[in-house]
Amino acid sequence: MTTALQLITGSMRLIEAVESGETPTTDEQADALAVLNQLLESWSIQGLAVYRREFSPYVTVASQASYVIGAGEEWDGARPTAIAEAYVTIDGYDYGLRVLNDSEYAAEPNKTLESSVPESIYYDPAYPDGRVYVVPVPDTALTITLIHDEAFTALSSVSTALSLPPGYERALRFALAVELAPEFGKTPSPIVISTAADSFGLIKSRNTQPQYLSFDATLTSGGYSLADFLADA
Repeated sequence: MTTALQLITGSMRLIEAVESGETPTTDEQADALAVLNQLLESWSIQGLAVYRREFSPYVTVASQASYVIGAGEEWDGARPTAIAEAYVTIDGYDYGLRVLNDSEYAAEPNKTLESSVPESIYYDPAYPDGRVYVVPVPDTALTITLIHDEAFTALSSVSTALSLPPGYERALRFALAVELAPEFGKTPSPIVISTAADSFGLIKSRNTQPQYLSFDATLTSGGYSLADFLADA
């Protein structure tokens, strides 16, 4: 399994900062590891760069409208960069929750209204901890599951082994080469730059989620099909 040092060394070879068979100095390794972790952090906030989504269940408190989410907080877990989807579990059944944007949440007329069945959530991605608002406010304890991108874990040392899906190691090696070039007074070759872009594009393409057309069934009066809709019947 490839280690962070092997990846760093490979990236430095691509920009001719080290020769074949040569190992970066201790200071070079530390500098390159810091850049590598910054690169991973940047990828974590690019949805299509992340290869899996996390399903994180949290329990509400009766009559409580919002929850701080973060390590050691009311909802104890990783702070999401953004929430893609969510659902609430009631009596063993899962019901989708609408994820509101800023304007939609601001337009909610009564943010303190209580109900046994919430319909939506709003996420404020404050830092270092975010806050989740539930609308209407549940009047009982319920389990709400948030679906969000799983951030890449920072590499603690150059000896840390990488465990990534196919294609990621190559994309990281070339992307890191481009990032490291200014640090070592080098100019990456056009092929290194183009390969970095192409390999990153491949993993983003692989992570693309299919989009499905849907419409409100209540507008169809029970007898209006998708075919009718497309035919403008």
